[in-house]
Formats: sequence, C-alpha cells, structure tokens
Amino acid sequence: MLIRPLTENEGEIFWELRLQSLKESPQAFLSDYATEYAKSETARLEQFRNGFAEQAKFIFGGFAEDKLIAIAGLAHNQNLKMRHKAVVWGVYVAPEYRGQGVGASLLAELIRTARTIPGLLQLELGVVSVEQSPARKLYLSQGFEVYGREPRAIKLVDRYFDEELMVLNLD
Repeated sequence: MLIRPLTENEGEIFWELRLQSLKESPQAFLSDYATEYAKSETARLEQFRNGFAEQAKFIFGGFAEDKLIAIAGLAHNQNLKMRHKAVVWGVYVAPEYRGQGVGASLLAELIRTARTIPGLLQLELGVVSVEQSPARKLYLSQGFEVYGREPRAIKLVDRYFDEELMVLNLD
C-alpha cells in the first residue's frame, strides 16, 4: 500500500471514490451524492483542481496495486485568527480494504504532514456520533479527543444524526 498526496491531475480517480463514499455512507459526509453526481464531470474536475490552487489544501490517497482505495482531506484555515487550525474532511476507505490498517496509515501520514506546516497547532473533525463506529475508534486511536457534540448536525431525509466534534493538538 502507498499513501501520498494526490496531484491535481488525479481528479477523475478522486471523484470516482468520493462519489462511492457519498452513496455508500450518506450520513457520514456533509456533501451529498445527488448534488455532486448532478455536476458535470468538467465541473467536478475543476472543483478538484481549484482545491490545489489554494496552497493550504491537501487530499491524501491510499493506493493498492495502483488503485485509489482511500482518501482524506486536510484544509488549513487561512483566516488570520484561525491559521493555527486545519480541518480533516472526507475520510473514506473502500469497504473491501477496511480493517487492514489503511485508515490508520492514511491518517498517520496526514497528521505527519500537518505537523510540518508552520504555525499549525490543531486538527479538527466531526464524526457522526455512533458510539462504536469504526471511524470514531480510528480517530480516537490517532489521538483525537472529543470536545463537544452537535445535536442533529446532519439531516438525511427525515432522520437526524448527532456529530461529535474532535480535536488533535499538534504541539
């Protein structure tokens, strides 16, 4: 397995896996499959490339035999008063590769890279708060701590999901 940042030319493989994640786990992401799928391929690829124009955004990929199997994003806040923070977003591992350490390796590389960014002191993320969820366990295993809970953070049709807010201090 290889973990590395995606390049601006890998939009197609990113979107293939991103759409899979939105379809399979709609409660886990703020974006939704129908909205993202409705965009033209050109619009999706432009959105992906524009993320790289912002010097503070990274998307990491996990590869097995040259196939993208996992993704995780890191968006470093550029607001003067919030440059000490970054958000981890879009973490997803294809189902057939779960339970093999892919997510842990992906997050470890993301955290390692975050530690090299001058002035970055903490990573934040939100996770749907199903107490025993594998994602929650993964984040806790990487050192993230729960600092709050947002009730009804996500609405999916007529069902609400609470979200736990987590932080990892890098200093």
